[in-house]
Order: sequence, then C-alpha cells, then structure tokens
Amino acid sequence: MIFDECHHARKNHPYNGILREYFQLKPSDKRPKIFGMTASPIWNVKNPLGSLSDLESNMDAKVIAVVEHVEELNKNSPKAKEVSDIFPGYLVSFVSGPLTYELLEVYQRISIRP
Repeated sequence: MIFDECHHARKNHPYNGILREYFQLKPSDKRPKIFGMTASPIWNVKNPLGSLSDLESNMDAKVIAVVEHVEELNKNSPKAKEVSDIFPGYLVSFVSGPLTYELLEVYQRISIRP
C-alpha cells in the first residue's frame, strides 16, 4: 500500500482507519507491505523522536531518510521552477466573473514560459 503524505496516519485520520483494518490481518496472511511518503514526518517539534516512533508504530513501517550523499541528491534532484504571470483583472473577479471552466479555457490558451 502506498500512502502519500503519510504523516497524517494518526488520530482519527482516514489513513489510520485503513491501517486499523490492515492490522486485523496477520503478517502471515500475505499482508501487503506499506510505503509511506512525507516531507513532514515530525509533527511534535518538542519530541521529534516520539513523532517518528508514533509514525513507525501507526504504519508498521520504518522511517528512512537520506543522511549520506545529501549533496549528490541535491545535485541530481530536479528543482521546481516558479512561473508567475499577470492576468487581466476580469479573471480575478469572483462576484460577477466567469465560471471556473471558462477560467480554465483561458488558462489553457496561455503559453507558460520555461
């Protein structure tokens, strides 16, 4: 099972509901493996190790992070490129402005510069 934003797997979040069902299966019953992804594994800055431990326990998983080769990772990871554009005033009028699909049509006609 793949969980994106797996740091939500706590308390009454739906992820935890799924995991409660998951734990009803014994590991010998071909229980699927879990792969969770998050950029925010720590929700309690006063107890970061506790946050990691809770996440591992809730997901029956092991937290793995890049510790070695960080420079190589940064060198080979694509960086997000911010693109901004100024739209005509009528596009931001929500009171009497165009409908969402009309805005999308206009947006699709605009060429985004790399």
